[in-house]
Amino acid sequence: MMKSVASLAVLASAVVMSSAAGAAPNWEGSKPVPMFAVGTDHSALPYKPGQVPPPVVLQTWSGGYTDLTGRSITFKMVGQDPSVSNTDTHIKTVLIPVIFVYGATNGNMTFNPSLKHTSGDGTLSVMKALPQSPMFDPSSDLTSGSIDCGTAQYIDAFQRCTFYGSVQTNTGYHTVLDLIKIKGVKPITINVSAAQGKVINNPFGTGVVGTYPINNFDSTI
Repeated sequence: MMKSVASLAVLASAVVMSSAAGAAPNWEGSKPVPMFAVGTDHSALPYKPGQVPPPVVLQTWSGGYTDLTGRSITFKMVGQDPSVSNTDTHIKTVLIPVIFVYGATNGNMTFNPSLKHTSGDGTLSVMKALPQSPMFDPSSDLTSGSIDCGTAQYIDAFQRCTFYGSVQTNTGYHTVLDLIKIKGVKPITINVSAAQGKVINNPFGTGVVGTYPINNFDSTI
């Protein structure tokens, strides 16, 4: 089986939600809403020599479509073109913890994914639980409506269903995240001011979460 190899960084955090609110004396923006956002291109994070595997070109492919308003949309996506690829693309992936700190004026709480009891099961840390989740565990058989996406990692299965018109022919198409465990990866710490966000009750579940403007987050990472 042919395999392509590249590298990718995944940011891990305890529960923090991004918002599109602007700055104010004390942040009182609209409630967070589920959304997709496309960030700008960024250069690689500056790691010390020998700390991570040698950099390689991330395997990507380009495509396009016409949206419902008639506009031509182009995109670049990690992996290979499912219309011509019938093999695995393996993406070396590193987990980077992101710590959010809220002061006395906006919640007095720190969200640290490396601490125990921060994951959904209430015992593990987010950093320990994430490798066991469907993000990396390929044992889940996922479906979308009447389409069987196959047994795969979550993102791989999502991609297979998105391009099912090609994948039902190229059944060997997969985009697989290979988790690389590296010691000494320093967390990214974000100190959230009262003008940027605060700790709120989770609008989509239980407990509390932190808010932070999505554009600030993008520029920080």
